[in-house]
Amino acid sequence: MKKDINQFTKDNIRGLLRPALELAMQDVEHAFNLKASVGRVRFTSTSMSVTIDLAVVNSHGVAETAERTAFLQLATTYGLTPACLGMEFEFQGDTYTIIGLNTKAARMPIQATRSDGKQFRFPVSTVKSRLSEGRVLKHSIKTLREQAGL
Repeated sequence: MKKDINQFTKDNIRGLLRPALELAMQDVEHAFNLKASVGRVRFTSTSMSVTIDLAVVNSHGVAETAERTAFLQLATTYGLTPACLGMEFEFQGDTYTIIGLNTKAARMPIQATRSDGKQFRFPVSTVKSRLSEGRVLKHSIKTLREQAGL
């Protein structure tokens, strides 16, 4: 069913265009064994630009995103270890998994996904306190195998 869009709005971008773009990106993912995602969207009422993020999927099925690579390379700079990547912790009653590091986000550089898949950013101090207080729930088997080179 065709739907005409006469102007770009936050509602039609979130409700129609972003989901349609994400669905179309699945073909790219399957065709090239990549992880694809729709990134930042900028728009006016008459034009829209979108960034598309692509990452190679390694032999363990993990997307090698820039944030993941940054975490592995720079975790010690933030007082963490590369082994923290993939760890789950609890914060305000929800479970989060550490997925990367955004070095451009000085206040909240740690990236994590909530158990429902939504991404969040955290200050280093929050993550460190949750890890040191024993609020780590588990470390993913996939991450442990990957770090062991299996």
